Amino acid sequence: MKQKQQRPHPTDPYRHLIPLLIILIALSLTLSYVLWHKLNYRSLGQTNDTSKSIKFGTFEAPPTTPAYEPPPTGSYSGPLPITTPAIGGPVPPVDYYCIDDEDPDMCDDNTSHLVPKGAGGVAGSCGTVISQAHRLVMALPQYMKGLRDKLTLAISNCGYSTGPSDSYVSTHFVIDAYNLAGITGLNKTDPAHVSPSGLYNWWQSPPAGYLFVPYSPAAVQEYAAGQRDLTGCVMFLTTSSSFHIGIVNKLELFTAQGDGVISILQSGTSMYIDRFPVANWNISNSSTNMTYTSGVAGFGCYQ
Repeated sequence: MKQKQQRPHPTDPYRHLIPLLIILIALSLTLSYVLWHKLNYRSLGQTNDTSKSIKFGTFEAPPTTPAYEPPPTGSYSGPLPITTPAIGGPVPPVDYYCIDDEDPDMCDDNTSHLVPKGAGGVAGSCGTVISQAHRLVMALPQYMKGLRDKLTLAISNCGYSTGPSDSYVSTHFVIDAYNLAGITGLNKTDPAHVSPSGLYNWWQSPPAGYLFVPYSPAAVQEYAAGQRDLTGCVMFLTTSSSFHIGIVNKLELFTAQGDGVISILQSGTSMYIDRFPVANWNISNSSTNMTYTSGVAGFGCYQ
C-alpha cells in the first residue's frame, strides 16, 4: 500500500526560533532579578547606616556637626539683670531696705530708695555671710536718727553668739557676720582684727580660704557677669587716716555699660546701709549718703 506524503506545516520554518526565545526570556528574568537584588541591597545599606545621614520621610539630610558649647565655669552664677532704681516709702517690702539719699533720716517719705537685700555670695559651713549680716542689721538701733553703734540683742548661729554690745564698731559687724556663717579666723578680741587698717593688712596675707581681691573696674565687671560674686565680701574704702568698711550687699546694674550702684551693710555709722554710685564699672569715692573716701582699695573675701 502506498503511503501518503506528508505536507510541511506552514509554521515549520519558525520552529528553530522557539529555543532562542526561551533563552532570551530566561536571560531577561535573570538580569532583572540581579538588578533588583543589587538596588534593594544598596537601599537597605543606606537606611541602616544612621551615621551617614538622617532621614526625614523621603528627604535625606546630610550629617550635622553639634554646635560648640563652652565648658561651664564652676563659679559662674549668671550675669546680673539690668534693672531700674526702685522708689518707695517708709514701709519697704520684705526683701528691701529703704534709705533717703543725702538725708539724715533713714526712710521717712515716699521718695526714698528701695535697696534689694543681697543673697548668695561668700558662704561658710552654716550659711552665707550676707544672710547673717541681714540678721545683724535688724539687731542694730532702728530709729530714724542716730548712730548704729549698738547691738541690742545677741545673735546666735553655728555655735557662735555675738552677745549684746554698747560699742558696736564696723569691724565687729564683719567679724560677727563671718563667724555666724561658720567661717572662723576672725576674733573681736584681736586688736589687729578690730582695727580697720589692721583688718585690711590681715587680709593681705590671710589664712587658707580667705582671699583679697584688689579693686579694679574689671573686678566690678566680673561681679556683674557672675564670674566672681563679691556679695558678702568686705569692701575696704580708703580714708585720710584708715579705712571705711562694710559688707557688700548687692550690685544693682542700671545699664549694660556698667552704670548702677553698689550697696554695703555696716555698723558704727548713722546709716546701716550705704550706696556708692557705679559709672562705667568704676565705683565712686563718695556715697549717696555723703560718706567721703579716697576710693575703694579692694575686697576681703572667702572662697
